[in-house]
Amino acid sequence: MRIFVIEDHFMFRKRIIEQLKAISPYPFSFIEVTNEREFFLELEALTIQDTDLFIIDIDLNYYLTGIDLAEKIRAKNKSCSIVFSTSFDDKITEIVNRQILPLGYLVKNKNAELFTAGLTNLIQKVLIRIKEQDSSIQKLILDRGNEKLILTEKEILFIATVPSQKNLLSIHCLDREFLVPGKLRTVKAALNSSYFIKNLKSFVLNTNEIAKIFPLEGLIEFSNQLTLDIGTAGARKVQSFLKEQKPYDTD
Repeated sequence: MRIFVIEDHFMFRKRIIEQLKAISPYPFSFIEVTNEREFFLELEALTIQDTDLFIIDIDLNYYLTGIDLAEKIRAKNKSCSIVFSTSFDDKITEIVNRQILPLGYLVKNKNAELFTAGLTNLIQKVLIRIKEQDSSIQKLILDRGNEKLILTEKEILFIATVPSQKNLLSIHCLDREFLVPGKLRTVKAALNSSYFIKNLKSFVLNTNEIAKIFPLEGLIEFSNQLTLDIGTAGARKVQSFLKEQKPYDTD
C-alpha cells in the first residue's frame, strides 16, 4: 500500500511520515511529494490503486489548492483514500459538493499526543476500508411478507421511516425502491458498512452516495440526482459525520 504525502510545509510533511512509520505495523510505501505542480501535471500517467492513500494539504499555496488536486485524483479513482490536512475545517461543504468523498481530516496543531491520536485513527480507518474492499460484499437481508429481500449495502442510498405509517420503511437504492415492514433501529443494527450515518431520527444515509449538501435548505443530493429533505439539523449532522465523525486536532 502506498501513502502519498502532499504537504507544502516541509517539517509537517516529515512529521506525518515519521509518525505513521512509528505507529503502524503495516508495511506502507511512502511517496513524499515535494513539487505539487509537477505531481498534478503527471497525474494523468499515474495508475492509482484502490488501496492508495493521499494525505493532501488543503491549503497548498502555489499552483493549485488541495481541493483541486483531490478532485483530479478522485476523478481517476473512486475508491482510493483521501485525507485532508488543514489548519481549519470550514471547507466541508465545498469538498462534498465537488464529490471528493475524503476518508477524513487532520487538523494541524502542535499537541504531539493529539497529533498521534489523529494519525492512529486515520490508519485504523484505512485498514478497515482495505478489509472492506477485500471482503465479500456486505448484504442486508430483510423480511418482506413471505419472502426475503436481499440488498447489497453499497447500492442503498437511504432508508427512511414512512410518515403516519407505523413500522413501515422506505428503502431507496440506486435504481429501485421498496416498502418493507420493520423498525429503523433494527435496520441500523443490521447494517455493517462504516459509511452509513445512523444518528438521524428518521433516516439512514449512505454517505458514499451523497453528491451535494445544501446546509441552509437542509437538503442533500445523491449521486443519481435524487434530492432528500433531512432538515437543517440533519444536514449539520451529515457534515459532522463527513468530518471523520470528529476531526482530530493535532495541535
